[in-house]
Amino acid sequence: MSSDDDSRVKPQAGTENYAETLLYDYAKFLTTLALLALGGVLSLSQSDDLDGVRPFSLALVIVSISIGGVSAFSTAYGIVMARAAGKEPSPWLRRYMAVALGGIGIGVGAFLKVFWDALS
Repeated sequence: MSSDDDSRVKPQAGTENYAETLLYDYAKFLTTLALLALGGVLSLSQSDDLDGVRPFSLALVIVSISIGGVSAFSTAYGIVMARAAGKEPSPWLRRYMAVALGGIGIGVGAFLKVFWDALS
């Protein structure tokens, strides 16, 4: 099979929706990352080593990661629904991604701190 017969879709930097495609893929990635992080937090929170952790700390972690995941999912959803309706996506979507990244970062960072303190 030659490279000319390659049927995979390749993004082209010159297309008008290239940045939108990157934003959509990044939103999907962050949504998946948030789900994996939530699963990890909930699994590790059942550990016997974390008995001394305050419920407020775990709630802060779960809420932060959840906000990040919901923001990322909302971004992907907003792009799909706008394009399905033949409209331009909201200019707020990039801000949603900033909230998503911040929420996931704060949540994972807070969990690492809680987990490290519990193991010490």
